[in-house]
Amino acid sequence: MTEKEPPNLGSLDAKLKAAREANKGPGESSGPSQGTESGLGFGSRLSVEIITSLLAGLGLGWVIDHYAGTQPLFMLVFMFLGMGLGVYHVMLISRRQQEEDERKEQ
Repeated sequence: MTEKEPPNLGSLDAKLKAAREANKGPGESSGPSQGTESGLGFGSRLSVEIITSLLAGLGLGWVIDHYAGTQPLFMLVFMFLGMGLGVYHVMLISRRQQEEDERKEQ
C-alpha cells in the first residue's frame, strides 16, 4: 500500500472561503444572524404574550373572587382585561418588528 500526501489544507481553506463569499446574498453576513427572529419564533412569542396575559387575568380574577366571595364576576372581568392587554402587547410588538424590518430595507 502506498500512502498519498495529504492535500494542502491552506488551498482547501481558500476554496471554502471563496465558495462562502460567492453564496452570500445581499446584506448577509458569513456568521449567524444576530437580533433577528424566525417567523416561527416570532409567532410563538406573540402567542405566548396572549396566553400569559389571559392566564394572569384569570388567575388574578380567581384570587379576588375567592376572597371576596363573588364567584365568576372578577374572573370574567379580569379575563377580558387580560385578553385585551395581550392583544395590545401583540400590536406593540408587531409594530416594533415592522418598523425594524422597514429600517433594514432602507
